[in-house]
Amino acid sequence: MALTFDHGIYEPIARVVAHTASGRDSVVAPGQVISVFGQNIGPAAPSTASADPATNRVPDALAGVEVWFDDRKSSLLCVSLGQINAVAPSSLTPGTVTRVVVRNGFQSAAPLELRVEESVPGLFTVNNSGTGPAAALNQDNTLNIESTPALPGSVVTLYGTGFGAMDPPVSDGVVTGSSAIARVRLPVRVEIGGVPALVEYAGQAPGLVAGVVQLNVRLNSATPVGLPEVVVVVGESLSQAGVTVFVG
Repeated sequence: MALTFDHGIYEPIARVVAHTASGRDSVVAPGQVISVFGQNIGPAAPSTASADPATNRVPDALAGVEVWFDDRKSSLLCVSLGQINAVAPSSLTPGTVTRVVVRNGFQSAAPLELRVEESVPGLFTVNNSGTGPAAALNQDNTLNIESTPALPGSVVTLYGTGFGAMDPPVSDGVVTGSSAIARVRLPVRVEIGGVPALVEYAGQAPGLVAGVVQLNVRLNSATPVGLPEVVVVVGESLSQAGVTVFVG
């Protein structure tokens, strides 16, 4: 009896590259955190990146996995059989199309194409779905949840990605320290419940990898109480619909 082997059974298949915060696909901004979904694109045992103590950077290869944007490797955050979280290179050029290739060991998935835009802002949410209550902190560092809402006139901290270039430019994969914080280069506006809020800070998030943006936003005294929707505008691009904060 002859034995045959199907060498394609473990072939990596990348199905979609999505915005990790909003879930939007087909587009990407320089330095944006992205999620690749597919089959056999990573190890069976999930692996999470740690920053190298010598360089304070997360790796661009993890458990035999690499994610390439054209001829540039992305920084990796975590890899598994069906999902990879990574950070798109900050050197991507808006107005172009980039080809994303996942390499798992010695095999490569078919490329996926993304349109590069100046900004593709998205906010992280508590349930990781891209809608519902934002992953947010109140002015006193308590979680912004129903039992501890933000007060009108107070500061709320939001987290997002896809805000585009930073000023000054930031090296890919670096975990942000507490000093030398870069800010979002494009203008940033925020409305909460349809009322403009004051953006006190929009830039790197201390303790998190470059690509994650922290927004410190002071609520207007006229902000409606309850669960108003948050809209962030970066340049000319809007964040996803359906993200809210608790105000009381």
